[in-house]
Amino acid sequence: ALGPLAIAEPRPVLNNDVITTELIVSNDGNVPMQFVVQAFSSLNSWPIQMTVGLDVQTEEISLDIPAGSYASVSIATIVPPAAEMGASNTITVRTTLADGPTVTNASRLVVQEVATLDLTWNATMAISLGIPGTADIHAHNTGNVELGISLTMGTLPEGWSGGFLSGRDFSMGMNQEATITVGVDLPGILPAGLTGQKVSVIIESTSPSGGDVRVYTVEMDVEVLPSIWLGLTCESSTFENIDSSGTTFEIVVTNLGNTQADVFVSTEGAEGWDILLEHLSISSSVTLAAGESLSVTATAIPGEGASNGLTHIQFSANSTGEGGVAASITGGSIEIGISKERGSSRGGLGGILDSIGLPDWTLALTFLLLLGFAVVSGVKMRRSSAQSLSPEEELIPEGSALLAGTQSERKAAALETSASGEVLTGGVSDDEIQAAIAQSAPMLKPPTADEGAPPLPLGGLPEGWTMDQWKTYGHLWWEQNKP
Repeated sequence: ALGPLAIAEPRPVLNNDVITTELIVSNDGNVPMQFVVQAFSSLNSWPIQMTVGLDVQTEEISLDIPAGSYASVSIATIVPPAAEMGASNTITVRTTLADGPTVTNASRLVVQEVATLDLTWNATMAISLGIPGTADIHAHNTGNVELGISLTMGTLPEGWSGGFLSGRDFSMGMNQEATITVGVDLPGILPAGLTGQKVSVIIESTSPSGGDVRVYTVEMDVEVLPSIWLGLTCESSTFENIDSSGTTFEIVVTNLGNTQADVFVSTEGAEGWDILLEHLSISSSVTLAAGESLSVTATAIPGEGASNGLTHIQFSANSTGEGGVAASITGGSIEIGISKERGSSRGGLGGILDSIGLPDWTLALTFLLLLGFAVVSGVKMRRSSAQSLSPEEELIPEGSALLAGTQSERKAAALETSASGEVLTGGVSDDEIQAAIAQSAPMLKPPTADEGAPPLPLGGLPEGWTMDQWKTYGHLWWEQNKP
């Protein structure tokens, strides 16, 4: 019994659920009745199906109900997988009696929050020694809300290390899938097979409201594969000042794997040097059991083409993989810095310093000393040349009145330009300037025009004019030129 829609409580539903509503139509009279039942969904994405016995219809179905009997109509709808949390759909049912009244009722369906995460993974994680192992966990957000995902690596045994290649925190939308990649690195000399240890990954999902937090734990067994893993070590990373007889040092090669290996060592770099190995060349290998080590004696001899300064040489160890067992091979390498004994092929001052055993920085010090000596000598020579001038060679002889007074007084006297008497004082008035111009201008008699004609310009009749034309149009010339 739903009651009227206005006062009925909404019905909570979940994604992918099939929601059924039963409609009971009773004929309480004493004659047969015919009814038509219609069902509608307010959202087209929610399909409707009506069933009476074996009769299945989508939107409308007819009923013939005898007197005193009833019929049951099943109205089903499917909640779409993509329906979001809080989505509402109203199922409306309309029942009409033939040639009679119609009764309408409805039921409102509301999608509630579903925060679920579906996880799949391989139960066993296979790892080769010397190579970080990876495993994938496939996650699927089967709920109808976005989930915040947080990843945590469980406690690992001593010497193990692990992490996530896909990031520790991310979000997943509704119906979204993601792959979580886990990486684990194992220490050396572990036997092949299952270790008895587990790698645990803790996955925490949080809904947007923050009220639904779920924790999932994924555990994987660890299987160590047959492996050859070679490591190289040396007592020092650099050997300097090597003389022409060379120097000898030892490199320790260790099989950190769990499988016997035929090992050889090769070198690369150090152009101009001769590198001699006691054994373990490509053509001569040595068998090392799992966990076994071997010291390789290396001799570095500088050749004529060896350059000065530190040079790096790389020693690499690898295996032919002929131990009889199929195994992964991880080679090792180490870089050693070498430099030859300091020698000199320089000439000049650098060669002299090298011959007496002085370091290179003394060359710069010598240059600074010579530069300082040159500056001091130049200053002294300038002073002596100034003092060596005879009195007649000086521009102002000693005892001249021009040298009287202080320096500031002599400067003020030199800048003074005014004088007395008829000497120009430097100040000229405007009247004097106009009088000088008037005296220098030539005295010219202005040209005369005929009676009744406008006055002529100083230059006479303009070019191309006659006096008759001037009498008639001369005033226009003055208006246009206005000299």
